[in-house]
Amino acid sequence: EEVAVELPSLFDNEIPAAEASAAPRPASRPIRQYNIAGWGGRNPRQFLEEHLRKRLWGKNAPSEVTKYERVQGSCPGRFRVRVTASLPRGGGSKTFDPEEACETVNDANNLAAAWALFKLLEEADRDGTRRNMPPAYRDRWREWTE
Repeated sequence: EEVAVELPSLFDNEIPAAEASAAPRPASRPIRQYNIAGWGGRNPRQFLEEHLRKRLWGKNAPSEVTKYERVQGSCPGRFRVRVTASLPRGGGSKTFDPEEACETVNDANNLAAAWALFKLLEEADRDGTRRNMPPAYRDRWREWTE
């Protein structure tokens, strides 16, 4: 006498492929586009360098007034940079981190420089500097003032 034993099917609890690929992913902020490839003017890094050398240090400026370093933990395709500015007259150094990821290291360097300028400049000087920046950084600067 044969007894039929019904085994549970492997396919009864199958998850459809569309649901499996839609597994929750950690939320991340979208990356803003800062591409300044066609820009003919000065970039934020040049503005920061000039401000530190000419306005703060004067003739006694050291060879290196800024230092850019990548923030650890940056994901692939997402770069964060912080800039350390050397200040004169015993001011030591000050670090600026915009806490925003960019697509390229160059964009992240420029964003960090723009943030440092935003924090270092007097209120009266901010508007003139902002107007001379590349459009993407000019727009970001405007958002910081709001």
